[in-house]
Amino acid sequence: MGFRYTAMYFTRDLYITGWVRNNDDGTVEMEAQGNLSALRKFLLRLKGARHIHIENVEIKEIPTLPFDRKFRVL
Repeated sequence: MGFRYTAMYFTRDLYITGWVRNNDDGTVEMEAQGNLSALRKFLLRLKGARHIHIENVEIKEIPTLPFDRKFRVL
């Protein structure tokens, strides 16, 4: 399983919504919404996954968007 589907799997029990996608330059972009505790757990899960390599994480607080209740791979 690759990064995007692993990210989607890790959100299922944390009530995180949003999306993840591959960019043309080979990077991955993601927007995730949830409470702060859930987002921290999500990030720790991603960083701890053995089959994923994360070089850089940029975290920004953005306005909340009206997502449905699922996290999607775009």
